[in-house]
Amino acid sequence: MPIITGKELAEKILQQITEDPESHNQDIWATTSGYSECGTVACIAGWAVEFNRNEGEGKYRALERLGAELNADPWYDSVGRELLGLGSAAAADLFYIPGNRPARRKLAELFGLPDPE
Repeated sequence: MPIITGKELAEKILQQITEDPESHNQDIWATTSGYSECGTVACIAGWAVEFNRNEGEGKYRALERLGAELNADPWYDSVGRELLGLGSAAAADLFYIPGNRPARRKLAELFGLPDPE
């Protein structure tokens, strides 16, 4: 499976967390839940990894693989930053912003996407 990156990945994440807001939680990297339609709840960095997991691949194995492929530390913020093509400051502003709504807006702003609200 080819890796999805940059604006294409940002669009997929924004669509996911806007259409299924229960699948977005900026306080959780990634977990499974019965509350969202897809059964996954994640922050923006978590969704960047989720959209690049191979079928049947666990989240930690995906982090290890993606970290190696991207020459990044195998953790959500490092891998998410590389997948989205963000600098350290922009990634920190996005990944550690408090609240789901401000995070969705920041993602849209960074990639020149329509405001999801």
